[in-house]
Amino acid sequence: MRKKKSTASNSDAVFIGWQETPTGKAFALYSVTAAGHPSYGSTVSEETLNALNLQIPKQQSSKEKKNRFDSEK
Repeated sequence: MRKKKSTASNSDAVFIGWQETPTGKAFALYSVTAAGHPSYGSTVSEETLNALNLQIPKQQSSKEKKNRFDSEK
């Protein structure tokens, strides 16, 4: 039996996109991928991932999020 490679760097979630607030601020959205977790499949913010003690994907640091969103405006 072969093991599948994780595309989410063994994190508990995958980045799925950005949500902009009415004030123009943006925050990242993630889909929970932790097998067996009660929130599996839910779309959540980084704040919620932290509250749930779930691992955040490495490719999305706070600085990268801000810079990426600013460049899309």
